[in-house]
Amino acid sequence: MSCYWMKHRRRCFQIGNKLMEVPGLVDLQVNGYKGVDFSSPELTEDDFAHACRQMLNEGATAFLPTVITSSEATGEGKNDCR
Repeated sequence: MSCYWMKHRRRCFQIGNKLMEVPGLVDLQVNGYKGVDFSSPELTEDDFAHACRQMLNEGATAFLPTVITSSEATGEGKNDCR
């Protein structure tokens, strides 16, 4: 079986001589990706954007970034929506 990506974030699987196209993954809880922890006090905007791009490149069509419960000090300055 070989597997590869096509345009429009659909994943194609080739099994024998048949090709099956399916929608990409939707992940409803992502706490981080490839070493980038979304709950880390050291998280930067660049690290977050890089992790998001990596997930999309790997086949996620949508995802919900989430944070884990932690102390107030950990989240200081991260919730400023201005």
